[in-house]
Amino acid sequence: MAIPSRQIGWSTQANLLWQISKQLERLTCVTACGCGTTTTTTTTIEPTTTSTTTAEPTTTTTSSSSSTSTSSTSTSSSTTTSTTTIEPTTTTTTTSNITGIELQYFDGNMDGGDGTPCDPLRETGFLEYFTTIECVPLIVGCPLYADEAATTNAANGYYQYGNGDYFYLFGGVVVNINVCPQTQFFLRFEDGNVPVSNPNHVSDWNTFFNLPANGVPFYDVSVAGPSDSEITLIGGSGITLQSVFLNNSYLIEVTDITKNVIFRTASGCFYNCDKLVTVSLGFAQIIGNETFRFCVMLETINLSACLNLGDTVGDNEVFKNIIGNTITLSVPVALMTCDSGNPDGDIQSLQSVNTVTIITV
Repeated sequence: MAIPSRQIGWSTQANLLWQISKQLERLTCVTACGCGTTTTTTTTIEPTTTSTTTAEPTTTTTSSSSSTSTSSTSTSSSTTTSTTTIEPTTTTTTTSNITGIELQYFDGNMDGGDGTPCDPLRETGFLEYFTTIECVPLIVGCPLYADEAATTNAANGYYQYGNGDYFYLFGGVVVNINVCPQTQFFLRFEDGNVPVSNPNHVSDWNTFFNLPANGVPFYDVSVAGPSDSEITLIGGSGITLQSVFLNNSYLIEVTDITKNVIFRTASGCFYNCDKLVTVSLGFAQIIGNETFRFCVMLETINLSACLNLGDTVGDNEVFKNIIGNTITLSVPVALMTCDSGNPDGDIQSLQSVNTVTIITV
């Protein structure tokens, strides 16, 4: 009779008996040379041994001519039982979730270039790297290893699939896909007076800008200049700048180097940054009301992608209280005619009290 399948909810005793039955079935099958299946779970059963010793009564009879003597000697019966507990032994085979993947790496040292898909170099050719099974195809956040044991991260830099898609790896993790070059956002402060406790920690900057709530976080930071006053943040994008620089008296320059980091500024973003000289936000499409109010030292303003300079085409005090400066302003040509054929009201106000050179794009 076939042994039934094990059922959920069986007692411990029932499960043990089922294991014994399956093992006996297996042993019978092996003896008959009819089995060849291997299982990853092995149950070893030690048999129960019972030994019994029985003494039968012995009768001895002695006779003589004068008398008869009968002697009976009995040895009582005794039974000794020893039982060995059956303990199942389980052997588990673990299958690695690491798998190989063929990619080519852009090596910036090969032709003296920067090693990016946006300025292609002679690639390394397709090599095998390793990731987890669930990360095929690779997405942001997936790991990439140089060895199958997954003990060594692959080198930082660009990697490409055969279909032309590419991604950037930093710290052993995919940080973005089809972004080239890597985004860079530059800040310069006076005398190293940065607004975070440790400028070398990218996490401090992400907290300062409230990322990822306000955009894609930065993944790296480069600190340079006197007193560590020049900050280049790498990897962020689509960021809304809230009023984090409000009344900052040390900020000198803000530049979206790759023109793909800052998407918009909230109202009063740089309000009263009285030492701010240069602002280049070539990706920002929305500039909030009073963004540069009281930025009394501004000389260079690049808003070449701006679609909305303030909430309306009138004067939203974006540049209010900037007076007597010589300023270069870059804006889309549409902003020069958006107010019934006239420039946006904020541009008109800036021109009225400053010497402004306007560059249209």
